[in-house]
Amino acid sequence: MFTVYPTHFRCCAVYVFVSHRLFIVTNDLKSVVIPSAKVSKLLWRNFGMMAVAVVVLYVAAYLILRVLGINKRILAGI
Repeated sequence: MFTVYPTHFRCCAVYVFVSHRLFIVTNDLKSVVIPSAKVSKLLWRNFGMMAVAVVVLYVAAYLILRVLGINKRILAGI
């Protein structure tokens, strides 16, 4: 019985440490992902920039494929 106690204590300590770290990480992610009312303008600006980036990357990929002459059938594996 005395040999089980240190192992059990270590397992509990590791569990508490991991749980506490997970709690801290979850709180940090919550504060980043869920916006407050103050950052609404910033959120819309970021969304607009993301939409512009998607369009620019899509057009760039289209032009690169067009210049290289890669066909849609080649990309589809046909």
